[in-house]
Amino acid sequence: MQQSMGFRQAFLPILLFFQLTACRDEVSVDVVERVPASKDVAVTYESGSRIIVSQFADKKNHPLVLSSPASICSDITYYNAEGALSQGTRDCDSLRADPNLTASNIRTGVTILGIKGTLQSVDETPELIPANIRSGVAIGGITGTMTSPPADCFAEGETGCVITGSFKATQISQVAGKVIAGQTVAGVNGNVTLPSSGKVLSGTTYGSNGSLSGTLTLPATTAVLTGTGAYGDPSAALVPAYAPDFPSAANVRNNDTVNGVTGTLGDCTTDGSIACLANGSYPAADMSLATAGNIRSGVTIAGQLGAYPSGTYRLPSASTVADLTDTNFATQMKSATAFEYWGSDGSHHTGAGDADIAAANLVANIDVFGTLGTAAAVPCSASTETSCIADNACRWTGSACELNPWNIRSGISLSGQLGLMKTNCRNRANSAIYNSDFSMPGTAGTTAGLVVDWWDSINNHNANLNALPTELPTGWTAQNVCGKELWSDMTSDGACDSAADNCVMRDNNSGQIWSESYPVASTAPAVTKLDWSQAVAHCDDLDFGGRTDWRLPTNMELTAVYHHGIRELGFKGGGSIRPSGDSLDNNDMFISDVDTYVWSATMRSSTTGTAEYVYLGEGRSSSLVKTDNATISVLCTAP
Repeated sequence: MQQSMGFRQAFLPILLFFQLTACRDEVSVDVVERVPASKDVAVTYESGSRIIVSQFADKKNHPLVLSSPASICSDITYYNAEGALSQGTRDCDSLRADPNLTASNIRTGVTILGIKGTLQSVDETPELIPANIRSGVAIGGITGTMTSPPADCFAEGETGCVITGSFKATQISQVAGKVIAGQTVAGVNGNVTLPSSGKVLSGTTYGSNGSLSGTLTLPATTAVLTGTGAYGDPSAALVPAYAPDFPSAANVRNNDTVNGVTGTLGDCTTDGSIACLANGSYPAADMSLATAGNIRSGVTIAGQLGAYPSGTYRLPSASTVADLTDTNFATQMKSATAFEYWGSDGSHHTGAGDADIAAANLVANIDVFGTLGTAAAVPCSASTETSCIADNACRWTGSACELNPWNIRSGISLSGQLGLMKTNCRNRANSAIYNSDFSMPGTAGTTAGLVVDWWDSINNHNANLNALPTELPTGWTAQNVCGKELWSDMTSDGACDSAADNCVMRDNNSGQIWSESYPVASTAPAVTKLDWSQAVAHCDDLDFGGRTDWRLPTNMELTAVYHHGIRELGFKGGGSIRPSGDSLDNNDMFISDVDTYVWSATMRSSTTGTAEYVYLGEGRSSSLVKTDNATISVLCTAP
């Protein structure tokens, strides 16, 4: 390449030899010609080999350099390609001061800032680049990467080594697509997959050195439809010769293929669809009968929406009276106006409401067909009452009040109410003390029996066990057990559970009310000994538990209440007071001591100065002079 530049200078040929080294790129000036400033000259240079420089007005010789200022050391002044005087900008002083800038760290044949390298390398590129500097050494901020010459390659796919006769260089960028899958060339896994033999024409060999043979057999031309085009080996194509008359795709089921075309005839899948095959879900319909008047309202059959029944298609036997609907139901039920309705079987009915359904005729807070009653509600309390509200205590069946369950004998059901009143209370047994299978057990107790017999029963008082008997002789049922389940807590605060309570219990079997032992308002029950007259007066004057009609019970009432389980109700052995009430252990809030004597109001007929008492622990009675005040306590009853 030749380039000319004109300068208005005098010509004085002087030949000088320069060698200029830049900080990173090396620039050599082979020949410099000094010319006088008074002559015009044409400066010619050959890039990389010869440079001719003119002498300008400053009377100094400067090299002509084509590199950028950043590539020229800052202490070099030069002319650029346009002939302008320029100054290098590269910091070469720090590079010259670099302790690593030694001949042993520079490749042989390379000169950097006047220092000729002596480092042997396989690369002769004369540049200040990592490959020209020893590995681990930094010169001018450039860390060398050059190492000793690599060893011979000794394994397939190895890099950074010298190729040999055993392991030749391989272009691996496209080798994967040329190698069979499962094999490796130069460390690259092949991805070429050969077709299976069933996809290669029979008689054709393929694969590595023809190791595989195809097994695909083409059909005969008479088995291939005419018009489908030639098939088989393109160099010896076969022409189809089969020309049958196939039905159209619309006449073929959609799961079949005919003439290479899949059929489009499918099953009917929606009501009213056409050009489809009728099936169990959508059978063919007689459209002459599929009319709106024959199809239920809201139902669609074969694309026809039903409208029966409606104002146009009315139900059979319809009259001119009002239909009973959700909208007018409450109004019609409270009116004497006639209406009509139909049963689920289509049967026709007529009727009328009752105009007596009015607020004044309904019990207060009772809602009938949107009308809220205002009449006062009076609960029934006896079987002979009328015009009252039945409740759990007195239910109504027809025109008679159903009896309270405690008025019906246990085991008997009356009008759906199962009776609770027990009439045959029997003693229970404890087989751990008495149990004999002998018909004549004799006078000694035995526990060797297998069956608890009626002669094994015991009384309710047994200080040794400190527990009530719980077993029933064989054949007896719960109807023969009379205990605390017959009682209800009538205490005003709802439960007899503190000493300050005025405890009142009701014997549901007899209906009688009983006070706690020696009742005194807001005082704990006690066993306080009184004479007979004091006992009578105490009950007669008693204001307790919201009642003032207390009295001293008779002998038979005390004996009966023992049979009905008052000892179990007040027994200190534990358990609940009543089936529907609280569960208190050691219930001495009602009777402080059930194994005690209590006065009765019954006097002995043969001796007017004596009266009878009952021992609650065993239910036995006896008599004592009325003036005795050291032995007997008191219970009160009502009414």
